[in-house]
Amino acid sequence: MTTNRRSLLLGGLALLGLPAGARGQGQNQWTKLKGDEGQPVGNARLPVELVSQVDAMPGRIQVGSKAPDVVLAEFYDYNCPWCRKAAQDIGALVENDPDLRISLIGNPILSPGSKQAAAVEAAVQNLSGDDAAFRFHARMFAEPGRADLAKAVRIAAEATGRAAADFERVSASREAQAQVADQLRLAANLGFIATPTFVLGGLGVFGYPGPRSTAKMIAALRSCGEVACR
Repeated sequence: MTTNRRSLLLGGLALLGLPAGARGQGQNQWTKLKGDEGQPVGNARLPVELVSQVDAMPGRIQVGSKAPDVVLAEFYDYNCPWCRKAAQDIGALVENDPDLRISLIGNPILSPGSKQAAAVEAAVQNLSGDDAAFRFHARMFAEPGRADLAKAVRIAAEATGRAAADFERVSASREAQAQVADQLRLAANLGFIATPTFVLGGLGVFGYPGPRSTAKMIAALRSCGEVACR
């Protein structure tokens, strides 16, 4: 992280009253948000220059509208139970909203197996494209059990019809490993130390609010330019 970028991030967190080590993952709120169960949802305004990197992150999986009026980005880990819950709702959210695009960006911080699975995802995308990578994403979360190299390679082969050895080989390549490292670096620069975390309208939203609250934030962004209208 450059000095200027770090200063922007930590300065914004200081304005929020957040300790630098926590980086906004608690219940601190820039905007008053509640989840589907009425729980407070932590959030923080993100530096513009970092949000622009989210929008252009190489290797992100993009699903939904080709000309969206709203883009929702999710940072996730294949061993995160709340990411699994969010994954169950992503398809329905896109299907019911023709003007929405979702960008899926890995943040594999929970285990070595998480990083292995993320590298296989990069291999799927590089070999077979976004649609195949989204099928892989959905199947990884749909199947119970911990994510690791063996599980990811098997699901990649099943989702694409390609040989498992192709994904094992490409996931170990310099390009796939660099893609995972770049996504981890961006998440770290944003201060995302837990998963899932979402980026919507320049705001970092910490944890999964639930499908109804997420849809409400998207509608508010369209209505007033903020995730919660006054």
